[in-house]
Amino acid sequence: MTAFALEWLEAIWVILVESGPYLLAGFLIAGALKVVIPERWIYRNLGQDNTRSVFLASLFGVPIPLCSCSVIPTAMSLKRSGASKGATTSFLISTPETGVDSIGVTYALMDPIMTIVRPFSALLTAFVSGSLVNRIVKRGWDDQPEEDVQQRLIESEHDHDHGHSHGAEAASTDAGSCCHTEREDQAEDAAPEGAKAKAKEAWHYAFVTLMADLTPWFILGFIVSGLITLIVPDDFFGTVLPNGWMSMMAMLVIGVPLYICATASTPVAAALLAKGLDPGSALILLLAGPATNIATIAVVRGFLGRRVLYAYLGSIAACSLALGFGVNALYGMLNTSPTTAVGPLSAEHSSWFAQLTGAILLALLVWHAHRLGLVRSWGGKLRQLFLPIGIDLGARPIKALLLLFVLALYLGTAVSPVRPGQTGFVVQFGKVTRTVQEPGAVWHAPAPFARLVAVSNEQIRAAHIQGPGESLSLTAITRLAQEDARAGQQARARRADLEASTELLTRDEYLLRTEISVHYRVDDARAWLFQTEDPDALVGAFAETAIREAGLARLADELLIGDRELIQDETRDGIQRALDALNAGVTIEQVNLKEVHASADPSVHYAFRDVASALEDKQRYILQADEYRTRRESAAAAQVIALEEEARAQAHAMLQRARGDAAAFTAVREALSAVPEAHRDRLRFEALTRILRDRRVIAVLDPGRVVTPLPGSPGTTNAPLFEEE
Repeated sequence: MTAFALEWLEAIWVILVESGPYLLAGFLIAGALKVVIPERWIYRNLGQDNTRSVFLASLFGVPIPLCSCSVIPTAMSLKRSGASKGATTSFLISTPETGVDSIGVTYALMDPIMTIVRPFSALLTAFVSGSLVNRIVKRGWDDQPEEDVQQRLIESEHDHDHGHSHGAEAASTDAGSCCHTEREDQAEDAAPEGAKAKAKEAWHYAFVTLMADLTPWFILGFIVSGLITLIVPDDFFGTVLPNGWMSMMAMLVIGVPLYICATASTPVAAALLAKGLDPGSALILLLAGPATNIATIAVVRGFLGRRVLYAYLGSIAACSLALGFGVNALYGMLNTSPTTAVGPLSAEHSSWFAQLTGAILLALLVWHAHRLGLVRSWGGKLRQLFLPIGIDLGARPIKALLLLFVLALYLGTAVSPVRPGQTGFVVQFGKVTRTVQEPGAVWHAPAPFARLVAVSNEQIRAAHIQGPGESLSLTAITRLAQEDARAGQQARARRADLEASTELLTRDEYLLRTEISVHYRVDDARAWLFQTEDPDALVGAFAETAIREAGLARLADELLIGDRELIQDETRDGIQRALDALNAGVTIEQVNLKEVHASADPSVHYAFRDVASALEDKQRYILQADEYRTRRESAAAAQVIALEEEARAQAHAMLQRARGDAAAFTAVREALSAVPEAHRDRLRFEALTRILRDRRVIAVLDPGRVVTPLPGSPGTTNAPLFEEE
């Protein structure tokens, strides 16, 4: 919990530092406008019931830095001075939606496009709404407000309850009022005329009167922005809540009843932009949030009429949605994406001037919070919230417990963990006083006197060199091309974001886009932390340089279909050499070349893909031919070997058979030589048996011989034998 609280405070401090210079400059300009342009002069130019008065009311309301509460009595003064309902409505919209202070904060926390679009959108919304109200009045469609409206409006001015009394002076003069607008108007005639006196008056209005009115909203806005930065996931908009009309409607529903001033809504919108909200939805929150709220709705209904209220709310909703879609289209047409200074940044990288102005702004907010009694007021309301359940936060035991809890939370900043595989450094006032290698709890001085910075030596880190958002794969190209047909400029804006990946020039002067990821680890934690200002960005910068050098040495065909492993190895070696030269304490483990393509434009991309596919087919055919040749050569060689072995086997068999036949013939010859008569008779009988088989023979035998039938003769069972008598 202590770590979360420290991160929360750091996020708030980053917002203060980023917005401090512009916010203080905006307050100075607001004070100057207060003195240079008297409000009575504005009243005199808004009394006519025509388009000119509506435009002037919208124009005068843009730079005037009045919050959502202080614009109500000012608008009442306008109406009592003779201003038309249309001019009053325009002033009620343009004044709280923007001001010189909110314009400065917008420039500090967002980008120049949103800085220009925001006041223009406020002017346009106010003009459209005022013109519509004037048209309703001219046709007699408006209704009359209630008779006791002024008394109820005065009572409703404090319905939002800032929780402050504006000091002792405010308590004695106007205990129920939230703003100083009417008192400033009454004192305007008595203001001194000298330049020094006017400068003092402008200074007092800027940093006393106006800042007192806005202090509660500043504190609320900074707190909420810090929470959004830490709690809301980076992919919330787009996964949980899709961008486009759904997020726009959500911002409109949230902004209409929300009571927040233009300046305080800016860091909230910037934090939402950092979490992926599209710029059109952010603009809707910036327009609808300050312009509409429960108290203002009651004022318009009672002071200008029910039908004027409908026109007021309807025109704000319609103009906000139309301008939201228009802003998304504008970013798409300009091929850019919204930027914001709110995010995982560190105030240590800001200039000393920005940190000084941030400290001055913080001191002013703390002084005004103490002067207005915000802690006591908000504490009283929190106490009333818990009283129905039997818990009195004002009781001494509860106060003691809360004090002990806060003290324990603060003392918890003096204990920091060093986990296994990490190296910790105790930093005291910017100086490393101790290095911790062993894991465990480390005691040091509490914040802000000391802090512990731990770095993991075993963690594999990754730097993805690509544009914001998803990688520009062929699937993403196809999907964005399909979205072009449906969403037009908005889809092209998203494609422009993807086009921001690394570009490289090939040797044959083609411009290709690549997407690479670099995996690395820290081997020298001290050098990683204290010898380079932003080591992660340094790795990314060297990776871009190395891949561009590798691309410059090759043709486009070699990059599209060449040996990626060789390119990856060269890129890794180039990054490592550059980091070693700076002693950055980093070891590059691996480089992955994920994408190489020509352009995000579908036609160009598909053309290059067709060329690359043809070259790949050529290489595949060559490889297939080589494979077929190798396979046929191997089969022929195997067949030759088989035939040779078969011939050898046959030759060996025939030789052995001939030897056997010769040996048998020799044995028969020797046997015949031993008993020639017996063998001669045997051969004769065998010849007779073979010749006379299946033949009927009548033989005349010599007298004195006995005949025995041969085996197999008809009617016999015994073999024929010749016996001597």
